[in-house]
Amino acid sequence: MYSLARELRTKPAPSLMALSAAGFAILAMSPPDAPGFSLCGSLSPVTRADLHLLVPDGRTLSILTVAWLVMVAAMMPLLIVQQVRHAMQSSIARRSNISALLFLAGYGLIWMVAGLAMIPMAAVIHAFGSPSIAIIAVAIAFVWTASPVGGWAHNACHRLYSVAASGPTANQDCLVHGVRTGMACTAACWPWMIMPFGFPVALHLSAMATATVILFFERIGPTRKPAWRMPYVFRLVFRGRPHRSLGRP
Repeated sequence: MYSLARELRTKPAPSLMALSAAGFAILAMSPPDAPGFSLCGSLSPVTRADLHLLVPDGRTLSILTVAWLVMVAAMMPLLIVQQVRHAMQSSIARRSNISALLFLAGYGLIWMVAGLAMIPMAAVIHAFGSPSIAIIAVAIAFVWTASPVGGWAHNACHRLYSVAASGPTANQDCLVHGVRTGMACTAACWPWMIMPFGFPVALHLSAMATATVILFFERIGPTRKPAWRMPYVFRLVFRGRPHRSLGRP
């Protein structure tokens, strides 16, 4: 536990925690039932009768894009501490921040592309929202995490790719590293990003925060051969001791 706490105090973890906190703060300040930075609020007017008309105009698309970006910024930063640190440490000192930004650009790009599919899914789940839908969404997320495919995606999230120290090659390496990590993270985390939309609007932020905590503790779990396994967060509950460090086998 001490090792984990120490890593969370080591660059770039504080900056990524600040980014996550800023995302949640923006969402907390947004009206929960009105379009804006909250994706759930932006989707709040959508009902079952509206689903066949869910082809947003330019303004609505812009609102949904920004809201999705804020949601990703709130939930994902702590899952990529080790990868951002690797990109920074692989580069010469004066370009470490550039390396981090390029990694984040590639990573964020994948999540924005994934949003093209996930925002309509969120709208459907939100429109049919009920206690039973919320329970099903949580169950699907845990089953996915426990599945061999979820295990493969988890392992892929831990991979650290080669990054050159400087020059155009370093820029490309950091961007590609972010893209590859983003693809793995999307595969591992997508049901947890969708899950909060099964809950009432008033509980959406709490569901997001809960999903973020679960994803964090899942991510610090060790890599293992893909198979049906109990989610790592359940093993933590039963054993009471987390893996000793961030994102390492």
